[in-house]
Amino acid sequence: MALSLTRLYLHTPAVTRGYVTACVLTTAAVVRARFRYCRLLEEGCFRRRTADFVFLFLFGGVLMTVLGVFVDQVFLGQSFPSMLVYVWSRRNPVQQIHFLGFMSFHARFLPWGLVGFSLLLGNSIVVDILGIVVGHTYFYLEDVLPNQPGGRKLLRTPQIL
Repeated sequence: MALSLTRLYLHTPAVTRGYVTACVLTTAAVVRARFRYCRLLEEGCFRRRTADFVFLFLFGGVLMTVLGVFVDQVFLGQSFPSMLVYVWSRRNPVQQIHFLGFMSFHARFLPWGLVGFSLLLGNSIVVDILGIVVGHTYFYLEDVLPNQPGGRKLLRTPQIL
């Protein structure tokens, strides 16, 4: 199987081979970044709070699905990692990020840097913005509102989790 894939790859015309290679490398880089921030959240602020982390996933998934109807988006695969990156960046706002190996900035700007990167690639930013909106909603309800004068905690992880 591997030999036939290698042979197929090597006998593919140069432009198609270059395009496929770029797609695979870009996807691998994005998956690595999605994995990284999800792991940092689970090992950081959600350490020993697995049920709360699962609740973030459920809250985000449901809200994205509902909002996706209003922005006419069916595939929300990129919204979810955008939400996770946003929540992580708001909980670690001053951590230094090295973006694409040559840019350095505080983590609070990371979601917007990823939106800019999507624009540069010619992708629609609607799914990225949707993830940011859902991430901000979670962050506000979980971290900001309860700490305001007269504020209260509206999000509660169900006991079943």
